Amino acid sequence: MNSGDRVKVQKIWAGAAPGYGNPLKAWFSGYTFEGYEPGGKAVLVRTSTGIFAGAVIRVLASDVKPEVAS
Repeated sequence: MNSGDRVKVQKIWAGAAPGYGNPLKAWFSGYTFEGYEPGGKAVLVRTSTGIFAGAVIRVLASDVKPEVAS
C-alpha cells in the first residue's frame, strides 16, 4: 500500500463484552492509508468521511486492507 491509497478497516462493532462470545467485526470503507509505524505491526490511516474526517488513527496492520474499486 502507498500513502493516499483507499483502504478498508476492520472494526469491532458489537459483542465485545467478556463472556458473551466472539466480538462481531466488519470491514468499513472511508479511510486512506498514511503509512506504517516502525516495526510494521500498526499502520496509520486517515478518516475521509463523517464528523472525524481528516483525523489520523492507528490500526493493527492485520485490520487494514486495500479497497478494491467496484
